[in-house]
Amino acid sequence: MKDRVGMVLPGSYLYGPGVTPAARWWVEHASWFLATELVRRHPACSVVHVRSADGQSDRIWIGGWTGAASSPVFVQRWALDRLGGTLHVGREMRLVATEPWFEIVRDDPTALVDLLEEAAGFPVTVDPRPPSARTLTYQVICRLQAVTVMTPDRIVGRSVVVDEAGTGRLDAPAEYQGVIAALAPGGAPAEAYRFWVLEQRGRPAALLHDSGLAWIGGAQHDLAALFHAHGRLHPVVHAVFGDLLT
Repeated sequence: MKDRVGMVLPGSYLYGPGVTPAARWWVEHASWFLATELVRRHPACSVVHVRSADGQSDRIWIGGWTGAASSPVFVQRWALDRLGGTLHVGREMRLVATEPWFEIVRDDPTALVDLLEEAAGFPVTVDPRPPSARTLTYQVICRLQAVTVMTPDRIVGRSVVVDEAGTGRLDAPAEYQGVIAALAPGGAPAEAYRFWVLEQRGRPAALLHDSGLAWIGGAQHDLAALFHAHGRLHPVVHAVFGDLLT
């Protein structure tokens, strides 16, 4: 049977809940590259991970919050369907690419980012801004997930979710509730979604905030300051998250 990458890997698929570990590794890298690059070019944007509990849906939204602080609405400019293998633009979810993960290796990776900018009505960014604390946070999440995806100790990142029923309850590990409450008073959705939980073997392993802060157990780390000191991502990841990678 012909697969979505044109018989390059017969019997293997880049899309769907049953993807191989190797395919998942590539999708992690490719989707987070696109999301991080779009946020770097459009720093008012942020990322929200939308994933169903049954594993049948896995999407990354890139956009911004609008409306009242107590009941904001996230308006996605771009949506990356990581299981369906498609890219969409705008609130109407207009389809713009059906083979994105393969297109990244078939062409200059930034060409697909340019296409997404144009499809959303933006001029192509000629001189992207340098990495920010937010994009650094996303790069760390990407690196940890991709490095461990083919191991028994796979790390999975997810957005902290505010209960949509209106109770204000945060879907976050109990040990990090105090940290989140301190930086997101009242559980304001737009602030709560700036947190990311990293889970390993089904248990919480770390908490990240898109200001570049990370918590493992009771220790807090400033990823942006460490990156400034080292100048590279690799030593930052191993200095802070090394115990999760061994």
